[in-house]
Amino acid sequence: MRDKRLFAGLTAIVAFVVAASPLTVEATTVHTPPWAEVLSGPMWSFVDPRGDADTAVADLGAMGYIAFDDDNNTSATQSIGVGWAQDDAVWVAYGHAMPGQITIENGATGGPPSPAIGAVVANNQVGISPDFSQGPKAYLYSLPYHQLSKMKLMLFFGCNTGLDALSTSPYAGNLVKEATGDQGVDSSLGFTHEIYFVPDAAGYWSDTFFSSLKNGSTVSNSANAALNMVYLHLSGLPYGFNNPYIVGGTTTIKPAGYGS
Repeated sequence: MRDKRLFAGLTAIVAFVVAASPLTVEATTVHTPPWAEVLSGPMWSFVDPRGDADTAVADLGAMGYIAFDDDNNTSATQSIGVGWAQDDAVWVAYGHAMPGQITIENGATGGPPSPAIGAVVANNQVGISPDFSQGPKAYLYSLPYHQLSKMKLMLFFGCNTGLDALSTSPYAGNLVKEATGDQGVDSSLGFTHEIYFVPDAAGYWSDTFFSSLKNGSTVSNSANAALNMVYLHLSGLPYGFNNPYIVGGTTTIKPAGYGS
């Protein structure tokens, strides 16, 4: 993980300029080069996506982003806060998930995550983490309107993250819709099936998706290329990566920059 404290001086300067000139306030702090965040960690059920996350970080770095590899260090609340999502052009989370929320993991492979980590939740009600974590929940809905409007891409890499949670449930909402709607993110992607990390389906999808983005493809075209790679290597089966829910699919993230 790269230490954000190295950027504390720059952030303080930006904060002073914003405070001195209210008319120039941006929803997201803009950095040069732009920031990208990739969150992952060892997950219960012996799933560990950190290698896939490392490859994503390398590809984002090659595109010109300052890419932070936040594996096993960041709480859900931090992940959407100032210095994380609110400063990012790209934000990616790998984790166990269900409609309306994704867990930010911080545990040993095969065991439960730390109870301090919790989940990023679409709405402003109390969620139930899919791994029964008792950690704090970070609510996208509770951020100020369009607080993430300078973000190009928000990717929720977990099962069913593109689905609506039931309106009668305590975690009603949709991560993708909340990101691109109330929060103003240019493009967001979630999945509409249970996705598989074994036999390396997630690795094929993730590596191809970010490689395609690095080559200048759109979010939608990169998702299609990633699915085709899963088909190619895994006997024509989609392993849950078919029909992802994408809003803003014509967005490209290369060259590196903030969104609109």
